[in-house]
Amino acid sequence: HTQTANMGSGNMDNGFIGTLGVQSGSGQPIMNSANLVLVGNIDEVKDNSGNTILSGNVKNIGTQRADFAKVTFTVKKNWNGDTKIMTAFAQGTYHTFESGVTANSSVLAGASASFELIIPSSFGPFIGYSYDIEWDEYQ
Repeated sequence: HTQTANMGSGNMDNGFIGTLGVQSGSGQPIMNSANLVLVGNIDEVKDNSGNTILSGNVKNIGTQRADFAKVTFTVKKNWNGDTKIMTAFAQGTYHTFESGVTANSSVLAGASASFELIIPSSFGPFIGYSYDIEWDEYQ
């Protein structure tokens, strides 16, 4: 499951980003599914060491738990098309799966979770980024 948006660097406000619901071919909302959307904007700040911190919140507007929720950023270094992919997992609810694995990146239906990505100063300047909100669903 994925949602995508593009953002320029420098706190550009592109207005509302997200969806108004997942639609099936019949035009009806898909029931019994998770659906993560960005809440508000992604904040972009520099810390005292010159690192860039991208942070924000996602909300599960679906009816099922979203597992291993993450925001995958494609950071654009220049106009030549050089990019780097970086991932921030949501800080959500702890859940132990049947495999015995426990993770804190589940987002319950109706709940919100924060995420934070630190782009180190050693990465150098960048001109913008796009992002995908991704998750899995397990029983």
